[in-house]
This record gives sequence, C-alpha cells and structure tokens, in this order.
Amino acid sequence: MLQSVSQLHQRYICVLALSVLAIGGCSERDILMPDDFAPASLVVDGNSLVGNGRIAWLNDSVEVIVARDSDAANVSPLQRKVLGSLVKLPISKRTQLEKFLASHYQAEVFGTLSGGEAVTPKLSNSSEIWRLIRSPVVCVPLSEDIDEDCKFSIGFECNWDPEHGIEIRFDSNDAPVEVGSQGDFF
Repeated sequence: MLQSVSQLHQRYICVLALSVLAIGGCSERDILMPDDFAPASLVVDGNSLVGNGRIAWLNDSVEVIVARDSDAANVSPLQRKVLGSLVKLPISKRTQLEKFLASHYQAEVFGTLSGGEAVTPKLSNSSEIWRLIRSPVVCVPLSEDIDEDCKFSIGFECNWDPEHGIEIRFDSNDAPVEVGSQGDFF
C-alpha cells in the first residue's frame, strides 16, 4: 500500500522525535520540524545537530548540519523556518545552482589546476557540473547569523579539490551568491 508524502514525513518526524528525546534535554514540542523536512535522525555532534534527509530539488539525499548554541539541544524556530523553506524550493533552483556552479567552475577552476582534463575537464554544458560534485551537505547557521546575506549553504565534495570541497552560500532570496571551500561560511 502506497503512503502519501505527508504520511512519510510524519513517520520521519516520529523517528526524529524519538532520536532527539533519547538524547535528553528537550521536549517533543521543541524538536518538531516543518512537515516538509524531517531528517530520519538528528543527533548532537559538538556544536551541531546532524542528520540526513532528502531535498527534492537537489535530487539527492543530503547530510544536514544545523549549528546550535552549546547549551541547546534543539533547532530554533528560525532554523526550522529556513529548513522548511529550503525543501519547498522549486526544481528550477537546481538549474539556478547548476548554472552558478558551472560559471564559477569555468571562470575559476577549469585549466587552473595540474592534472589536466582528468581533474578539470571542460564542460560542454552546465549540467555536466553534477558529474564533478557529489555528497551534498546542507548547513544552517545559528539563528543570530541568519540574515539577508546568509540564509544557508550547501557544500559538495568535488573532483578538483578533494581535500576542501566546495561550499555555496545562499542569500535570503534563496539565490546562490558566493563560492568558497567547505567550512568557509559556518
């Protein structure tokens, strides 16, 4: 029997609630996530809450890292709002990110590294960028750091910089605005 997406999300919310409640220090009310995004598990890892989820417009399962105050074991209302809006972005957001990354790659990466075509092949179209990047990680900063210039970031492992990867910062309009190495923004 097929389940609706809403039913599946509710199941994930229950798993999330049980996972976080098992850690202790917060109530079920504190850890409920938006209906459209519920990582299957969210655990405390240093100064972050870490879990896995699926974001349709990225067409991939993603690791999710939510920054937290050292004494907080939950996701703030603003961070929940960011996660909720992130998963509701249209499929066209993938194309916008693809074009942004391909433009960055062609201008800043292609032909600049040793290793030639094996490391930095020429792209014949922007969609080819996806074969050079993998393992998306969505990062949501502390509530106090979310503003018009910085709402969230997405990092990827990439062929041309396996040690540092690539991270893209998105502004309050959900537009990609800056590229750096993973960890540069949060």
